[in-house]
Amino acid sequence: MPIPELIQFEEWKVLINQKFIDFNEFINWSPERQIEVLYKLAKDCIYWNSNFSDEKIEKSMQWFNWAYWLAKLKFQDIKRNTWWRYFDHLISVMQYVLTNSKNPTIKKSIIAICHDLIEDTDISFVTLKEIFWTHIALGVLLISKNPIKNYIISKWVRNLSEIEKEKIINSWIVYSWKFISKIYLEKKYNSPENITAEEKEAEKLFIESRNDFQLFEMIELTWILNFKWLISDEYYQKETYEPEKITPEEKWWKELYEKLNIKYKDLRNADYFSYMLSENWDFPQIHNEEITQNTPCLNKFYNHALSITMSPNLKIRLSDDEIKQVCFDAIEVKFWDRIDNLKTTELYSTYSKNNVKKAKRKIEETKKYFYKISG
Repeated sequence: MPIPELIQFEEWKVLINQKFIDFNEFINWSPERQIEVLYKLAKDCIYWNSNFSDEKIEKSMQWFNWAYWLAKLKFQDIKRNTWWRYFDHLISVMQYVLTNSKNPTIKKSIIAICHDLIEDTDISFVTLKEIFWTHIALGVLLISKNPIKNYIISKWVRNLSEIEKEKIINSWIVYSWKFISKIYLEKKYNSPENITAEEKEAEKLFIESRNDFQLFEMIELTWILNFKWLISDEYYQKETYEPEKITPEEKWWKELYEKLNIKYKDLRNADYFSYMLSENWDFPQIHNEEITQNTPCLNKFYNHALSITMSPNLKIRLSDDEIKQVCFDAIEVKFWDRIDNLKTTELYSTYSKNNVKKAKRKIEETKKYFYKISG
């Protein structure tokens, strides 16, 4: 057994097993070597004491192999706030599940490695359901947040007066109603002392004339983003290694993106965790040693899963016990996802106020909502 590692966050503690694989070495291996080692880890953790036939074990492990390559395809070129690839986070969560769960299963491990596919890529619930079992697709969906754009509810667009439109046109800050002028942005970032008060006012009017949803759509026309509002690897590489090559237009859109992203991620997180505040409990007949009735978010998971399985278009057939098992698997994966997030906060490449705020929020959320399911 691996040596236990004690992680401390203020007055509370989580006891976990160290990962079998050293990531400093792991990330330098070839993809073939990576999957070979992970394959052996998963097989050893899940089937070390099973009565399954070799044929059945190998067949189930094929699903694990497919999950690895799908996650790698979608996330290998995406960077986090650290030097880690996003894909490394998925692998880390999967390893926590394998080495720390009282009952590691192939389904749980696949949910772990796929847990951000629906939330952050173009893979939908239906697609995931077609590739893997319904159990896995439903588990991933339960712990996925909605796209940030779904939280943009602005219903109005400011109608500029003719005088205000004239101010914008005369200031040369736009060359169309979708983009800021290159001439203006060169001036804004390279010689800001030459920007007039009228031009600043015109830029402000340009932004205020649109609601947040329209601004999101405008940013999506640029190439600074990849998938569902993740910074593209192309922009990340340029920002990290060749910042002098970033154009004023790219800088302006990135700044606007960050303002909107912070605003709506905070709103989305508040909504995502709001159901966990409820003390009401109607999750029927829970009998589980690892997860107890002190975990009210299971109530939300169960009701959500039940509503999905009842959809006539999806043709899902799961028993009540199977639905409850999906909920148990999903909440356990979410817990280890949060533990890995907390561990990586110390590796943030920049210690901005937003990153510090984000780290503190995650610690409080983990203490309040996830600690009771740690076993």
